[in-house]
Amino acid sequence: MRLDARIDQPAVARLDQRWRVFVALSVLNLLDVITTELVLRAGGHETNPVVQPIVSNVFAVAGLKVVALSVVALLLARSRSSRAIDLGLVITTGWYVAVVGWNTVVLAQL
Repeated sequence: MRLDARIDQPAVARLDQRWRVFVALSVLNLLDVITTELVLRAGGHETNPVVQPIVSNVFAVAGLKVVALSVVALLLARSRSSRAIDLGLVITTGWYVAVVGWNTVVLAQL
């Protein structure tokens, strides 16, 4: 298999893959809200400085995530196939895998 095999895919296939990754990112964001709330209820604390001021209001946190995901969806809908966008989406999704994993580990230790 060639390393550049992804380039040979039709643009439509790459776009479909983007939306699958976006769905995974959305689910991971939901899991982040849920696991963070469980950690907080178990006596843990929020370490993300962006979310710290609103962490006491789960609806504000969820709303912030909905806005951020809406911006990402808009960018995906308006953009053509782009390696930079694809890479950013994959990196962000990977980051949220790590965040949810970390939250789960912390929760297990509380």
